[in-house]
Amino acid sequence: MSISSQRKARLGFETLEDRTNPVFLTQPPALTGALPGLSTFNAVQQTFGGLSIAAGDLYPDPATSPFAENEFVVGFGPGPEAQVGIFGRDGKLRGSFTPIPGFTGGVNVAVGDVLGDSAAEIIVTPASQALPFVAIYNAQGRLLNAFLAFNAVYTGGLNVAVGNVMGGIGAGGFNGGFTREFADNVEQLLGIRPVDQFKQEIIVGTAAQSSRVVVANGNGQIMRDFFAFDPLYTGGVTVAAGSIDKRRDPGFVFGAGMQDTAAYDEIITGAASVAPLVRVYDVWQGGVNLKENFFAYPPQIGLGVNVAAIPTDGVYGAEIYVNLIGTSVVRAFDGETNEILAEKQIYPPQYSRVVNIAGGVFSDFSPPLPGPSTPPGLTVPSGASAFPTDDDFSDLIGFTAPFLGGTSNLFFVQQDIAIVAGDGPLFQQPRLFTFGFQPALLNGP
Repeated sequence: MSISSQRKARLGFETLEDRTNPVFLTQPPALTGALPGLSTFNAVQQTFGGLSIAAGDLYPDPATSPFAENEFVVGFGPGPEAQVGIFGRDGKLRGSFTPIPGFTGGVNVAVGDVLGDSAAEIIVTPASQALPFVAIYNAQGRLLNAFLAFNAVYTGGLNVAVGNVMGGIGAGGFNGGFTREFADNVEQLLGIRPVDQFKQEIIVGTAAQSSRVVVANGNGQIMRDFFAFDPLYTGGVTVAAGSIDKRRDPGFVFGAGMQDTAAYDEIITGAASVAPLVRVYDVWQGGVNLKENFFAYPPQIGLGVNVAAIPTDGVYGAEIYVNLIGTSVVRAFDGETNEILAEKQIYPPQYSRVVNIAGGVFSDFSPPLPGPSTPPGLTVPSGASAFPTDDDFSDLIGFTAPFLGGTSNLFFVQQDIAIVAGDGPLFQQPRLFTFGFQPALLNGP
């Protein structure tokens, strides 16, 4: 695993006020020896428990507004019977289900519209000790589809993400497309139903034994299949998806029938052990093309990484968030230049040795200031979340915000991040880092 180039990095520091805390902050047993209650998860020996986390618009929203209210989705880590919980931004449980009764190997979760039905689905994969299945559920816990991502011989667990990496829309955006309520309301009032072209793909990586990654649609059709790192590498791979490009295609004109290919999501991969190597691929053009290749931490550190890709700084293009597995340290990188933008230790060293990250608009806010980005007649209720469709939504009614790098949906580039421990106690409150015209890692928790 060699790096193709080294880039200079700038690390910014800021004094932070700790405004929210986990509801438990207890100290797990020391991770030494074969102690009871320990397991190997994400290539790190950990206490039983912990959560994976994702986010999306899963429940009905007001019919008269296109704004979506996001929910948190969590999957239990190894130890107890695996469950999936859905929480509102206020921390209240809104729904839960048991995807595999009796299974104690933990589950990983992702959220997205992988069926193209204008509704977000919950994608569940085993974290360890199970067949390599991918299961798709609705918010009520009803199984919609399931398939094997790899040969049934493999039982080492799967990491999962959702993204627009293959096509189906001319710009990147939020999962879920238009809310059904909004589309129904527009159709009733105007006799025209908004065309929802939003459909995402499922990205699955082997959590152990190799770095194999597949891209599948919601029907289980495998569309891409590749090794993120050397085929001889056996340490597992973590996956994320997001559009890291900061500008649209040259000459892009909305409404002219052009696709903004710069807005397709890339697949971000991290070595889950051995070395903190990150690689970024695009796959929409018919092949698998390596775009970025860098070490997120010193290579000699000998630890792997978790990855996420979220636009949080108000500028078009996602930042790459990287957790050093074995610690709760997270770095934010510029998605195009790989420059270090921020670093934060999320929990005290004795508390957590792996964290999981989700992106979305979670924080309360007041209506935006009047300006070219605010369509007339549309207001943002306090606590509303985001336009649930792509960043061209506002362009449909003639508004642009060039100072945001070409995007006119402010919420598309102003997302928050929520972080939970992938080890330790089960019941925990996400640590929230909010948008603020800089990487969200610098704005919280």
